[in-house]
Amino acid sequence: MALLSGLFISMNAQETDLISIKSTFSGINGKISYGFYTQDLPQLKNLISILNSDIFEYYDIKNKYDTDLKRKDYKESDDYKLKYSELMELKSQLILKSFYLEFAPEYYETDNLIKSNSNTRNFSVFNSIEGNSFYNEIGYIQLDRILIKCPTNIQTTTRNVSTNCYDYIEEKISFKIDNDSIALKIRENSGNLRLLFVFSFTGTTPFRNIIPDQESLSYYLMTSMKEVVVYNSKTNEIYLNYK
Repeated sequence: MALLSGLFISMNAQETDLISIKSTFSGINGKISYGFYTQDLPQLKNLISILNSDIFEYYDIKNKYDTDLKRKDYKESDDYKLKYSELMELKSQLILKSFYLEFAPEYYETDNLIKSNSNTRNFSVFNSIEGNSFYNEIGYIQLDRILIKCPTNIQTTTRNVSTNCYDYIEEKISFKIDNDSIALKIRENSGNLRLLFVFSFTGTTPFRNIIPDQESLSYYLMTSMKEVVVYNSKTNEIYLNYK
């Protein structure tokens, strides 16, 4: 895919590039609701099981082999060896693929659809994260379990929020706009602002997901960031690319 040569390219070229990304790469299924971006659970589980080379999860046979002894015996079988070979091939293909995630911010204030700071020339959108699954490391954008390293001129800040005895993390994703004409376009069409994250998966990082009276081992999906596209979803005009 040809990379954009600069900010000032024709509308048709921008549209073509956006369409090319979505037609060439694989999409992450998810949506934002009540301020929280949530990935499609079956897809999330599928990605984790492949990246972890977890045959029992991927082929849904963990209940059949539910003891250490059963699993040990099964691992010596030809069926296990065949499935393991198939899964390793899927993992190799997955790591080589590129994915895109379309983030459509939820706006609560119709008279102020996007936060902007004229002093820092930053625009900000917001995402919320469950407190028990928050990745507490600086420099990452977290979209559910997907972690994306912030590119140049994009940064995140977080704050703890408690509403009606419910605790969560509010993540502010801020991106810098130095071009005045582009900044004006974003302000005038803020309700159509979208962020498209393009990345590849590199592996998983485990964490303890603690909920009331229960604790389980969960995983973050680690990525290699390729670009973040800021664009208008109504016209497909690309405002900026961050890499």
